[in-house]
Amino acid sequence: MLRKVRETWSPFARWSWRIAKISALITLCGIVFSRSEQIEMPAAFSLLCAGLFCAFLALCVGVFSIVVIWVRMIRGFRYAFLAIALSLIVLVIPSYILVQGLSMPAIHDITTDLEDPPLFTLLMLDQPDWANGLEPPLPGSSEHDAQRQYYPDIAPLILQIHPEDGFDLAERATQQLGWSVSARMEPLLPDSEGKIEAVAHTDILRFKDDVVIRIRPKNGGTRFDVRSVSRFGRSDFGRNAQRIREVLWLIEEVSTKVHDS
Repeated sequence: MLRKVRETWSPFARWSWRIAKISALITLCGIVFSRSEQIEMPAAFSLLCAGLFCAFLALCVGVFSIVVIWVRMIRGFRYAFLAIALSLIVLVIPSYILVQGLSMPAIHDITTDLEDPPLFTLLMLDQPDWANGLEPPLPGSSEHDAQRQYYPDIAPLILQIHPEDGFDLAERATQQLGWSVSARMEPLLPDSEGKIEAVAHTDILRFKDDVVIRIRPKNGGTRFDVRSVSRFGRSDFGRNAQRIREVLWLIEEVSTKVHDS
């Protein structure tokens, strides 16, 4: 009798392993389809959410299986352990991003000039129906208050160079960052402004975000203003502010190298 009980398998353990494998497959498909742009962002996001839900379900069933196996002294520990391990692998990066994002404001449009933000032209005409709008928030809106509170360091960059040279620096920076330039307007006159519109991608899923760099003459030098807008989602988890910091830092760094040489 004792031997018969020990040879009994836990059905929950096997199901947890099956669900964990399904979750990994769905999540992998979501990442591959998103990076290859085979499906649109909302569909890819839904696929990823489905995979993460299955991973969480597999984790819960796996933990329950461990308890049942321990209490009833039946077989299936290996399946439950593998299910828990695989589901944790699937969940660890999204969980980390979610925890980090909880401390970020629910905004997706960041700019260095809240009073007169750079405007999009060509990209306004090339937006999918599901994308966030490219019209800037109204002055004094809650989005502006949130940016001032969470990103007080986001400010224009002013360099003592000609606007034509500033435009070249901005263009070189977009190339180094791997952005896809959609429109470019060079400053034709000494007192005119230039503008570059580009599409940037997130690191893992390659979700598209829209960026515009405005170059204006300022007190004998050049002022750079940048605006970055996420196409999908209410919160950008801080990536737009980080993108603005990167491009302004790169423009200043390239300017310094050119001046030193």
